[in-house]
Amino acid sequence: MPDLLALEFESNKVLGIDAQVSPTGVRIRKCFELEIPESLDLATNPTEAGEWLKQQLKDLNVQATQAVATLPREIAVARHIAMPDVPDEELPELVKYQAGLKSALPLDQLALDFLPLPKAEGDDARDVLITTVPKQALQEIKAITEAAGLQVTKVGLSPVSAAEVALRSADHSTDTATGSLVVTRHGPRVEISIVKGANVVFSHFTQIASPTESDANPAIIAAIARSMMGLTGPITSQEVAHAWLLGSQEEFGALAPALEKRLNPSVQILDPFETSGVTVRTELPLNRSAYSALVGSLLAQSQPLAAPVDYLAPRRPPVKPNHARRRAIIGTVVAACLAIAVGGTMYFKINKLNKTIADMRADKKRLDELAERGEPILEKVQLLDEWTADRQLWLDEMAALNRYLPPTDRAFFNQIQFNLGTGNNPPKISLDGFSRQRSDAIELGERIIRHQDQRYGLFQDGQKPDDKDPYHPWKFDMELLLNEDAPAVKLTTAKPKADSKTEAVTPKTPADAPPSGPAAEEKTEETAS
Repeated sequence: MPDLLALEFESNKVLGIDAQVSPTGVRIRKCFELEIPESLDLATNPTEAGEWLKQQLKDLNVQATQAVATLPREIAVARHIAMPDVPDEELPELVKYQAGLKSALPLDQLALDFLPLPKAEGDDARDVLITTVPKQALQEIKAITEAAGLQVTKVGLSPVSAAEVALRSADHSTDTATGSLVVTRHGPRVEISIVKGANVVFSHFTQIASPTESDANPAIIAAIARSMMGLTGPITSQEVAHAWLLGSQEEFGALAPALEKRLNPSVQILDPFETSGVTVRTELPLNRSAYSALVGSLLAQSQPLAAPVDYLAPRRPPVKPNHARRRAIIGTVVAACLAIAVGGTMYFKINKLNKTIADMRADKKRLDELAERGEPILEKVQLLDEWTADRQLWLDEMAALNRYLPPTDRAFFNQIQFNLGTGNNPPKISLDGFSRQRSDAIELGERIIRHQDQRYGLFQDGQKPDDKDPYHPWKFDMELLLNEDAPAVKLTTAKPKADSKTEAVTPKTPADAPPSGPAAEEKTEETAS
């Protein structure tokens, strides 16, 4: 069972009950009354007052950290107002407007709550009981309890809380056509209220100046009578069928018969500590009536029966549906769905691309391995290509050389050897052959080196007699060097036409042309011999 502290702040004292509250009832462990020091001003020093209250509770060994507070009727204004017959959700704004019209103080200085009363059948209006208290008093209570280390969960009004006790009486009538008078006494202050059904429909208080009990009772009866005579609206004096004096027999034993004689309704004394659902585990105070509202506020936390007043959570218009928020939520959901859809699509596309990249990387790796294995072969092929590119095309060179050869009846080649160049030495052609005369061999060498394209240079030549061929008795040899800037020569592979005649490209030497140069001298020597 959770611990709960009920507090009522009077002008010069604080009443309290330390209890345990459960859905089945209230177990009271301690009742106390704390006199506020005259030097302590609750209004100007709420923090200091909270520290004082905290120390007092510690001395009483009160362990509760949560509390419900009750405000005395004397600081509240209760006003009955007839309202148009409007739905309950429209009442708070309409009540606030009417309260602002009838209040002597601005509403921003007041804490307001109201009790909607049952509507009479066939009536075009409905009644409410508006209650207001100074907002400053509410702020003081909150500051004091916070300084005392307490969390206040509710701040109610004493006559409404006391109605919880009366509603739990076995003799209470649930007939909404009749009402019950409820009277509590707080020292010189007497609170008078009328309950109809589960609602407080009327509330009033009066101060009794008579110090003695014999003088106080007539004053109380007179105050009750005046209140009954002035009843209008939701209930009249004729509809009050019962009266409850909340307190002990010692407090109201003499008042009950006198009140019943004056007002005629049945009057009963109801001890709040003997109410159904209340268990007491402490010594009871003498002024039990002053604790009626505290007991009722604890019972309201267990199983509430009376319509409540709570200045911390007053009745407000129901929160209208926020369509903008709904649209924002829908938009957010749609955007989230689109984001998920787009994200999912991108996810699958990215996965597909990643798979493609992985496959391409695998292919690249395979090709790289294949290329790596083929690198030695490629290097050999490249070397071969380089070697081939650097070689002389000797077949083409043979065709070029053919342009310089004389007719075969004067000289012929027995052997032609093509030699590659080495180092800085150019390629060369070694020629061995026979000629009819020595001058024919000499003239052949000159023809070759003196040709207009200057393709060859004569490196060395030599002639000597030879008897192998009587018709060509001179043997000769020569070496031709291929010039570096000689133009490239290509073999002609096109076949000649059938009707064309192929002519030799070898230039012919006129038979009657006299030899010149060394050949002429050699011929002269041969003739002389």
